[in-house]
Amino acid sequence: MKGSKQLLKRPLALRGFAETSKFKVDWRRQHPYEFGPSGLLVFCGPQGSGKTLSAVQYCKAVLKEYPRCKFVTNVAIEGLPPEVEVIPYNGLDSLSHVENGEFGVMYLIDEIHLEFNSLESKNISIEEMIEFSQQRKQRKHIVGTSQVFMRLAKPLREQIKDVVICKCLFGMVQHNILINGQTSHEQGGELIADVIKHYWFFHRPEMYTCYDTYAKMTRYKKEWMGRERKAASVPLYEPGGGVDTVRYRRGPGGRRDSGGGGSAQ
Repeated sequence: MKGSKQLLKRPLALRGFAETSKFKVDWRRQHPYEFGPSGLLVFCGPQGSGKTLSAVQYCKAVLKEYPRCKFVTNVAIEGLPPEVEVIPYNGLDSLSHVENGEFGVMYLIDEIHLEFNSLESKNISIEEMIEFSQQRKQRKHIVGTSQVFMRLAKPLREQIKDVVICKCLFGMVQHNILINGQTSHEQGGELIADVIKHYWFFHRPEMYTCYDTYAKMTRYKKEWMGRERKAASVPLYEPGGGVDTVRYRRGPGGRRDSGGGGSAQ
């Protein structure tokens, strides 16, 4: 009888590489609209950092590439492809109740820390964790924004694939730093992060007018008035408390930088 180590060994044959490559090319040709993005992507930064603006622009680019994708969001966005089905985000049930086969589902949850904050991390159910951990299998992609990355519930942070630290310079220049969410961790009051890539772009007037977050805040206000929420009694950011600085490490294709308190939110 062969042991487990022997059974793990597989032949490294070029034939397998060629056959798999052909299979993937043929599959993509037969399924041109199959949804590709997956995982949990979070844009982080304080108010005025351009995190929601950046998240909206990212989602618009994804929907242009995958117009048959269903889009679930708590943000009213204009200028989406006409064939995109937009579904209002109505809370955590939306994560499990919306399906779309191979065409996929993308979520944009602005201020996702209001749904999942670290002060209520024990309240995340098994069903919700299944949704996060099986996003690729279900062809789901969750995009969120948060003022403070480390205020997100720990079970949620453990599922985050990528994090974008947002900075707005001079009120019109956007500097976004993509970091590896799977290797990011807290150390001595700092968020230690591996930089993957830097992105720069100029704001345009239409970027400010293409989305509206008022409906989202109205919904949360009604929830807070109707029931007590622990998160409501805690400020979203406390200068000098928690993780308020970021130290970047050199990552693939990136360089090492240091950020102050604003960039960590």
